[in-house]
Formats: sequence, C-alpha cells, structure tokens
Amino acid sequence: MNNLFGIIWKEIKLLDMKWFDYKMETLSYDCSCGDIFLVKIQDLEMTIADPNSKTQVYSIILQCESCSLKLRLIFDKESLELLRKTPPLEWRTYSVNSLESVQV
Repeated sequence: MNNLFGIIWKEIKLLDMKWFDYKMETLSYDCSCGDIFLVKIQDLEMTIADPNSKTQVYSIILQCESCSLKLRLIFDKESLELLRKTPPLEWRTYSVNSLESVQV
C-alpha cells in the first residue's frame, strides 16, 4: 500500500499488538526484520483527543526500530479501553483442563 507516508508494509488492529512494557504503557508488534514496532498508549490517546477529528476509527503510522518498514495501526476508543483493562499475557497462566484464565 502506497500513500503520503510511503509504502505501508501492513495494517494491523490494536488488539494484534502485545505489551512490551506494561508499566511504561508501551505496546509492540514484531517486524519481519526481527526487530519491533513500538507505540505508547499516550500517543494513541492523543490521536483520539484531537478536537478536529470527526472519525470513530483512528490510525497511526509506526516505523520499525531498525528497518524502513512502516505499518498502520488501526484502533477505536473501545479497543483502547479493552486493552487498558487487559493485563499482559505473560501475567496470566491457563489451566489446560478448565481453560480458565487464572491471575498470578
């Protein structure tokens, strides 16, 4: 996909990202080069807080930390709120028998 930001390698949804640093509220997504894309929750909230925006779906362009690849992160207020309520996956363990999530 080519636009004014250059070639966009991929479009992903917010819930495709994983927690990189929960305390610093930073999310990550793996790049094909082996490095990662990073975004802070604060950057997403600033996008939503834009008074000129009339949209319900937002996007932000992220640059890989090592290579030239870019991706478009698509999100809305609801997915951001859900993510804030969801602790990092590594904080959870799963019971194989019951498939219930147990907080550790």
